[in-house]
Amino acid sequence: MTAIEVDGFTGHILPRGARPTAADFAGIADPDIIWEDARWWRFTERTDLHEVRYLEVRADGRTVAVAPLLFTARPGGLLFYDPPRLAGTAGPMAEPELLDHPDRLRWAELTEALPAAREDQYPSVALATFGNHHGVAHAPGRSHDQRRAVMAALPDLLHQAGDELGCRSVALLYIGGVEAEDVDGSASRAGYTSALLGAEGVQDLSGHSWEEYVASLSKRRRGRLRKEVADYTEAGLRTVVRCGPMAIDDEVVALQVAHRAKYGLPGGEDRVRRDFDAVREELGDSCVVLGAELDGRLVGFVLYLRTRDALFARTAGFAPGVRGCYLTLSYHETARWAVEHGIRRVHYGLAAYEAKIARGCRLRPRWGWFAFRGEGADKYREALTLQSRSIERRLDLVGAPAVPVPAARRHRTESRTMELIPTSTVWMDGEFVAWDQAQIHVLTPSLHYGWGVYEGIRAYATDRGPAVFRLRDHLRRLHDSARVYLLDPGWSVDELTEISLELLRRTGLDSGYLRPIVYLGYGSMGVAPALDTARVAVAAWPWGSYLGETADQEGCRLVVSSWQRNGVHSVPPLAKATGAYVNSALAKVGALRAGYDDALMLTSTGHVAEASAANIFAVRDGELITPPVGDNILPGLTRDTVITLARDLGITVREQSLTRSELYVADEAFLTGTAAEVVPVASVDDRPVAAGGCGPITKQLRDVFHDVVRGREPTYRHWLEYA
Repeated sequence: MTAIEVDGFTGHILPRGARPTAADFAGIADPDIIWEDARWWRFTERTDLHEVRYLEVRADGRTVAVAPLLFTARPGGLLFYDPPRLAGTAGPMAEPELLDHPDRLRWAELTEALPAAREDQYPSVALATFGNHHGVAHAPGRSHDQRRAVMAALPDLLHQAGDELGCRSVALLYIGGVEAEDVDGSASRAGYTSALLGAEGVQDLSGHSWEEYVASLSKRRRGRLRKEVADYTEAGLRTVVRCGPMAIDDEVVALQVAHRAKYGLPGGEDRVRRDFDAVREELGDSCVVLGAELDGRLVGFVLYLRTRDALFARTAGFAPGVRGCYLTLSYHETARWAVEHGIRRVHYGLAAYEAKIARGCRLRPRWGWFAFRGEGADKYREALTLQSRSIERRLDLVGAPAVPVPAARRHRTESRTMELIPTSTVWMDGEFVAWDQAQIHVLTPSLHYGWGVYEGIRAYATDRGPAVFRLRDHLRRLHDSARVYLLDPGWSVDELTEISLELLRRTGLDSGYLRPIVYLGYGSMGVAPALDTARVAVAAWPWGSYLGETADQEGCRLVVSSWQRNGVHSVPPLAKATGAYVNSALAKVGALRAGYDDALMLTSTGHVAEASAANIFAVRDGELITPPVGDNILPGLTRDTVITLARDLGITVREQSLTRSELYVADEAFLTGTAAEVVPVASVDDRPVAAGGCGPITKQLRDVFHDVVRGREPTYRHWLEYA
């Protein structure tokens, strides 16, 4: 057993036939993710297409992580875990038909040449486990930053493991979120080529009964669900649910065999039976089979593996010619059973993105990093770049854009901007115009001098349809900002309220972002513009998580900016003016280029003001502390909401000046803003916040906030304007 050392970590490849056990390593005992479970690893070992080895990662003499390795001696491994086959093979992870014409031609040239070079890339090893997951299991109690350090060391550890195993190609597969960022930095330095492999669909379930779940959906999703369930019922289909090892019976086997034959997948009945026998024997207690019966005959099934509060789709099979079965069983009937049995989320794997998004799934991008050493390695790298581009385009088309390399934000700010997704119409000066016709002259004074004011407002899906949160408060602030800048919007708060709601109705959005803006119209030019040419527009579009899904769950990384927050003697901080945000933009761009999620801005006296576009709270000894208005903050409406909710929950809130040192030693910290919502802070200037992400008070306030904005808390429904 050879030791490999990288950045303070030592890697050990366990001997052939040796495996970690839950008794020896607690990280694989009852994890939240089934793919990190010792039982799943035992199942994976039973394949005859790969040899499973294990990389044990140690620090200071103790095991801090274990990663499964899928070793492929010669061509013929499973496509999704065989690096030389995965690169350059059209399918779920490469859609060359989406490429531009020159790229399609080049793809054809490359894929014609790759088979001749493929054999020279074996043996090959992938750090991954079956199930579209990297499989890395960390020791319990390890902090967020400690886990990130392990992930960052893996590319070099895998390179050296590949050398020890005599491999000519290696890959790290199915890595997402902040882990992908950590891997990418070191993988790039080690010469790996990155590729966007796809995105995992995850459905979050709300409510504790079918009725509560249905009521929580948007009007559009609720309508789709009811129609598809009605069609399912009218077709004579009936759902049956079986749990445990005996849930996989001969009918399930027969459907799986037919399903694999229909799609040309390898393996007949013998292979299917071997796989199912292994699932039964290793993970039988976690099996949940949802089946669809027609006239007493099973015509469809989905096999899930259950952890405490999650289901992981393993495989499915459906009889040909049975319409309306697949979607309803996989999404709606699954949700019906799940919410009534304590399940809070369902993991569906990759591909079928349109179906997943239409039924409420979030898409979580998954990346891979590849290193080829054999002949034709340059062709493999080029093919990976093209197939990554095709999957990037696929995700763009379904409205879930992802950049192929997450850590590119250190070099490109574009990776953390929010792409505009056009809607049908924009309101401008009294009329609704087509999105593409919402234009102004290039010599409009506001474009040159930043003399304009605006608001950012969110609409949410509720059980009564789309609702805008604190719309009138936002529009009152718009009027206040206009007064500061000597502008007359010409439209009252009541009028702009109705305009905003009508816009939401016309765009058909269940949720999204509204942007009213008051600006100067064309007709004059100069530093002292003509102030009687004010124009007003309101736009709305879909907008997801401002700081990213990972930050929402694990916290964002902040750095104190060298740019001070606008002071009262320079630009009025209480007004939300367009030009004033250059100050915030400089801070934000600097933070992104340095590898952080956002910037913290200080006052001229060294006190914390706010982030680039969000207020900040610290938690200390169970109390909330947030900078006062006098510290040059924009008193955000989300800030005001959180203060109100906290006090109603009996939490003490103090508005007082904060220093950066006080944030360093805070128990918790979080940001608030209309775009950001409520986001935990993981670290400030690389000092981890004590809670290491989303602490208990942050989580409590975030969860209540999410309920309030979606109309689930009757006490606060006066804050909602329903479209």
